[in-house]
Formats: sequence, structure tokens, C-alpha cells
Amino acid sequence: KFVLSMGSGWNLGNSLDSHGSEPGSRAIKEYETYWGNPTVDRKTILAIRDAGFSTVRIPVTWYEHMDKDGNIDPAWMDRVNEVADYVLDSGMYAIINIHHDNWTQPTAANEKNANRLIEKVWKQIAQRFAGYDEHLIFESMNEPRLIGTDFEWNAGTPEARKVVNIYNKTFVDVVRGVPGNETRYLMITPYGGATDKEALEDLIIPDDESIIVTVHTY
Repeated sequence: KFVLSMGSGWNLGNSLDSHGSEPGSRAIKEYETYWGNPTVDRKTILAIRDAGFSTVRIPVTWYEHMDKDGNIDPAWMDRVNEVADYVLDSGMYAIINIHHDNWTQPTAANEKNANRLIEKVWKQIAQRFAGYDEHLIFESMNEPRLIGTDFEWNAGTPEARKVVNIYNKTFVDVVRGVPGNETRYLMITPYGGATDKEALEDLIIPDDESIIVTVHTY
């Protein structure tokens, strides 16, 4: 019922998810124009609503705005908050995620470090948006996959699928542990966001009443 209420969605891509600069080399608002998009403004978001959309997904890349300990630049968090408010103030649903952060590589060797950062980043996001109502949805991460390998765009490997399940559980546990997020809808993903049989069959859905599974088809 809740997912049906979200209606048609629009992806605010190539804006807050742009990356590839030397950390600290660009002003905050320069990041969202770095890949050729205009600065996000309230007028654009209202035009999306008026075109018939009722959900906006806001991909966000965090790693160029974090220090070595995973602390997010307050100015970057402020800008993410501002754009989310454009969407929420318009009466639409907003989805915030972890997008092009390659530290989510799902390998056993990377699991400990990635889990540490997932916990650190999502705790900060959950604290910032604590108390926002169900129109704000958190998505664990975008297409966690073995980048640059033969397994990147399929169901992955048994190890990788297992690690993605671990990441999803960490995400759910940390968000639920922050007051004000006890009933927020949370989106989790199978390996790579894939619809392959193995990816879907191996996905473990945490024991939680407000979970949405997201997959990508192109």
C-alpha cells in the first residue's frame, strides 16, 4: 500500500551524486553542476511535481565530502537537507541514498571497513533527518557490486551476495537505532540491484515491518 502511494518517480541524477574532483577542490554547489546539470532549485522540483510525479529519488555521493574518519562535511549535509526539503515541501516523497561511494565494494576483505562507514554515514544521516515523516525514505546503497570484474552486471558471487546482505542489515540496524527513525520506510537492494534469479533468491530481508526492496531494470 505504501509503495503504491509513492506513485511515479523521477531520479535527480548527475547532481548530488557527481564525483571525481579532488576533495575540497570545489565549492559545495559546484559539485551538482560538475557533470553538466544546472543547480537544483525549488522551481525545478515544483515542475517535476506538476508534470505528474510524486516521488523524487535523490542520489548522493558522500566520500568526497567526508574526512578519514567518515565525518560528513556539515555544509554538504546542509545542501542535501535543502534539496530534500524542496521535494518534501512540495508534498512529494523523497528518497536519499549512498550512491557512487565505491567503498561499498561487496567483498569479504572489504566488509569490515565498509560496514564501519555504512554505520558512520547512516547514523549521521538518520540523526540529521530524525523526526521527518514517512515521506522521507532512506535507500541503503546504489547497486553494490564487484566493480570492474566479470561479475559486475549479473548476480555476482555467493560471497558478494552474502556481504550485501550484511551491509543491508547494518544499514537497517543503525537507522533504527537513531531516535525518530523507528518506523521510517527503508529500501534495501540485492547484489547490484539485479533482478537475476540468484540475486533475488539470496537476498535476506531484515525482520522489520517497513522494508522496501528496490531493483533496477534497464
